Amino acid sequence: RLPVEALQADGQWQDGTAIIERLQARLAGGTLQASGRWASAADARWQLDARATDIDPARLHSQLAAAPIGGSAQLQGQGAALDFTLALQARPAPAASASSLRALDLRSAHARGRWAEGWLTLQQLDVRAGSAHLAGNARLHLLDLRAPSGSADLTLTAPGLQAHVQGNLGATRGEGKAQLDVSDAARTLAWAQTLPGAAPLLTGTQASGSATLKASWRGGWQDPELHARLSAPSLQAQRAQDAAPWLLQNAELTLDGRLAQAHAALKGALQQGPRQIDLQATADLARSTLKATLAASTWRVQLQQLQAKVSDPALGAGVWQLASTQPFTLQGIPDARGPLQVSTGALTLTSPAPVQQARLDWGPLRWQGGALTSTGRLTGLPLQWAERLAGVKLADYGIEGALLFDGQWDLNWDDRLRLRAELARASGDLTLVARDTDTGLAARVPAGLRQARLQLSSDGPAVTARLDWDSAEAGQAQGELRTQLSATPDGQGGTRWSWPASAPLGGQLQARLPRIAAWSALAPPGWRLRGALAADVRVAGTRGQPQVTGTLSADDLALRSVVDGFALGRGRLRARLDGTQLIVDELLLHGPDGGGKGAPADAGGTLRASGAAGWQDGRAQARLDVTLTRLHASVRADRDLTVSGQVQAALAGRQITVGGDLRVDRGRIELPDDSAPSLGSDVVVHGAKTAASAPAAAPPPASPLTVDARVQLDLGEDLRVRGQGLETRLAGSLQLSAQGPIGTPPQLAGTIRTVGGRFHAYSQNLDIARGAISFSGAVDNPRLDIVALRPIFTADQRVGVQVAGSALLPRVRLYSEPPLPDNQALAWLLLGRAAPATGAESAMLQSAAVALLGGREGRGLAARFGLDELSFARGSDSASPDGSVGGASVTLGKRLSERLYAAYQHSLAGTSGALLIFYELSRRWSLRAQAGENAALDLIYRLSFD
Repeated sequence: RLPVEALQADGQWQDGTAIIERLQARLAGGTLQASGRWASAADARWQLDARATDIDPARLHSQLAAAPIGGSAQLQGQGAALDFTLALQARPAPAASASSLRALDLRSAHARGRWAEGWLTLQQLDVRAGSAHLAGNARLHLLDLRAPSGSADLTLTAPGLQAHVQGNLGATRGEGKAQLDVSDAARTLAWAQTLPGAAPLLTGTQASGSATLKASWRGGWQDPELHARLSAPSLQAQRAQDAAPWLLQNAELTLDGRLAQAHAALKGALQQGPRQIDLQATADLARSTLKATLAASTWRVQLQQLQAKVSDPALGAGVWQLASTQPFTLQGIPDARGPLQVSTGALTLTSPAPVQQARLDWGPLRWQGGALTSTGRLTGLPLQWAERLAGVKLADYGIEGALLFDGQWDLNWDDRLRLRAELARASGDLTLVARDTDTGLAARVPAGLRQARLQLSSDGPAVTARLDWDSAEAGQAQGELRTQLSATPDGQGGTRWSWPASAPLGGQLQARLPRIAAWSALAPPGWRLRGALAADVRVAGTRGQPQVTGTLSADDLALRSVVDGFALGRGRLRARLDGTQLIVDELLLHGPDGGGKGAPADAGGTLRASGAAGWQDGRAQARLDVTLTRLHASVRADRDLTVSGQVQAALAGRQITVGGDLRVDRGRIELPDDSAPSLGSDVVVHGAKTAASAPAAAPPPASPLTVDARVQLDLGEDLRVRGQGLETRLAGSLQLSAQGPIGTPPQLAGTIRTVGGRFHAYSQNLDIARGAISFSGAVDNPRLDIVALRPIFTADQRVGVQVAGSALLPRVRLYSEPPLPDNQALAWLLLGRAAPATGAESAMLQSAAVALLGGREGRGLAARFGLDELSFARGSDSASPDGSVGGASVTLGKRLSERLYAAYQHSLAGTSGALLIFYELSRRWSLRAQAGENAALDLIYRLSFD
């Protein structure tokens, strides 16, 4: 009901005429005043004058804005004709949602016109709503909206937009022109989002750029002659779901001619991120049913020319080109389900360098009511295109060469599916690259390909796929897979085809493939896997629960990693498929050094494994038992290991369990003289910040794989390490364990002991008296307890170096027994005797300096000449009591074994010299022989006391 608060009227009725002298009402928060007259005669004139003040439209209708309106209206009529003059003004309203009429934000409306005999004539129209302005005049016939006619001269101005239309249009006659200029698409879009009902469609959309549309017409709307041009120098748009904005550049669309026979042309470039397409096309358009509406008409489009250039990282580097080789037509009705018909045509697709071209030819295509009929063929499809699309190089898997494929299809898809499709080799061959595991040399062997064919056929719901592969050197394979599709009505008179989980499966595969390196795709990164495979497989069950049975075998297996020094070969695999399980009966691999001339076949040791893997109750289940027998596991210049033992691994759902016992039978490890170089703290790498700010990797799954591993490692009796001044044998046992999500750092427990050996430091060869590296957790921070002593044959003093603490925080100090001050201990360590009482400590300091300047290994001047001792001494001119040369002298010494030591002394003040040979019988007893001016043989007993 109307929100009328009060009503007062004065008037009179006289001789069939009603006269309203004054009408005043309080309505919707405002006032309404009116006056007028009306007569009952059929052709009598009537008149009404009204004025409104502060009337709230929201109180008249809930969808209208609460913007008080005031103004005047004059209505005059006679019979069915009506003349009107309207002038309204509104105060601004609060901002409203664009989903209702309130968002229209009407500011003012001025109109003067006439309604008579179905024609609305607007001699003057001026409407302002928000920031938009519509002005002009128009004459419209509104009785039959299915056949509109009229004339107009209107101008619309909005943010970033201006439009003008001038002309007349009828069913058979008309003439006019129109122009639309979008100078700022961002402002225009922001205004359009405020219009009623536009928000759900445009929310989250962004746009920028400009576009222009110019059009003119002559003739009626049934078959007008059109001349239109739409140009967009640069137009960018992005929806909320788009990863990157779409950019349209230098685009132009033209349309010339009558709808019965028009010519259209399109060109432009569309880009989204790194993807881009440059398109150029020309076509002739024709409409055959002129009296029907545009959507219900039958349209015929003859595509005269089509050229496209496509750049997409998913297709590899470079530009792909698509072009039509002959005109073809498309015919259909836009608002119907068919028929859609495409005539015979052809396209060529050209790849970037190396340039290769394929051709697609098709016969007549028809689509109607869900039924599709199509035939065609594909010629010259290169195998290299599959490499581009997959992002892989076949050369990495030992396959080279060029192949071209041809294909064809014949499809009739309605309530009964009939399909014949085929893709087969047309020309070319493959080259297999066989690389010797031991020498690394590659031999290229032509595959001698005779046949490579894939066929797909269907007659009703039954579908069959066949594979045929035949070659001289790349093996043979034949396979067939059969299944059933399901047909259901789509509710629109058509048929919907699907492949349900309950669809039956049946088929078989027989393959014999020679030794090729393509199996490296199954190996971890950096590893190479090679072998000759034979398979005889049967498939049954359903798509949801397939049952696979048969045998798999491989011979001449080889697994190699040059970086890790891992090279196993001459292996074989025997496995069975049973339902949803793969059962490995035997996996055998031999280590290197086996099979050489005169060497037994298992000289390099063996790896034997067996197990099973499959699905049970929807979870992955697997187990693997591995036995190593004196396996030459790692062969490098700096590492040579032979290992025996057993390892057991199992997978249950997302839980991995690993256990085992390994023993090092023999090992040689060479430590590098220099560690790998690293950048200093003052080095700044440009681009590192960019990499660090890159989007983080996807988080791990909610239930990651977990591992429970416990492996015992026995270092054995023949594991030797040398390098960086160290030469010793390692012994002991360790336990490697890990628990938690996969990737959790492992823990190590146990002790590594040194057995004998030497350590070269401070220009001396030190005997390792005690060495223990104890692990009790983190792998990189064991406890250290190492003592290295200098052999001294002339005294009972023991001196050397002691290392304690941890690997991350080691403590190094001088060691002496009996204890000595550090300066005396250093003198014994460097000189092999106490510091001279004559104050000749400068010689000791010089020797210490030589040792420090010798580098990390402690290689001093003596070591550079192959000696263990090079020292100078000052004394009396007479011979020393121990038989050595008296006075200033130089001593050259060399340790020949752990117990035998030889030294030569020569006087610097004369010509005397002496050769001394020491042989240590025990800790206290030693034998000394001397030759020179004085020859002697002494048996010495050392007694220590404080």
